Amino acid sequence: MEKVETLDIPVIKPSVKIDKKLKKKLLPKTEEEGQVIVHCNFKSNKNVAGIRIWMTTYLRPGDSRRKSKLLHAENIAVAPQTTPVKKGITKRFTLIFSSLPKNCKVFDFSEEINDPYKFVVRNIPRNKSDVYTININF
Repeated sequence: MEKVETLDIPVIKPSVKIDKKLKKKLLPKTEEEGQVIVHCNFKSNKNVAGIRIWMTTYLRPGDSRRKSKLLHAENIAVAPQTTPVKKGITKRFTLIFSSLPKNCKVFDFSEEINDPYKFVVRNIPRNKSDVYTININF
C-alpha cells in the first residue's frame, strides 16, 4: 500500500456584509414561500346552469398592491368549462393561491372578469394557518 502525503490547507471563508439600507429596501420585495388554501361553499337560490373559476381569480391584500395568484382548483371547472350546480345545493370546492405578504391582515377574494356574477368576498381576516372557508351566495 502506498502512503499518500496530505497537505493541511486552511479553508478561508469569505466574509460577506450586506448593506443594511439595501437589505431593508429589498426585503419587502422578496417573495414569501407558502400557499393559501381557500375552501369555498357555493349556494345558489337561482337557477344556475353551472359555475367555474377563472385563472384571473386573486387574493388581494388590503395593504399591498401585490396579489396572490390562483395556482390550483379542486372540485370546480376552470373557465371556459363549467361545473353543474342545482338550485339550493351547496357545491364545495378548494382553491390554492400563492402566499400573501407577511404583513397582510385582511384580504379580498375576487375574480377579475367582466361578469355581473363574478365571485367576490371582501375583507377576509388573515389567520395564522392561511386556510380559510368562505361562502359564496347568489
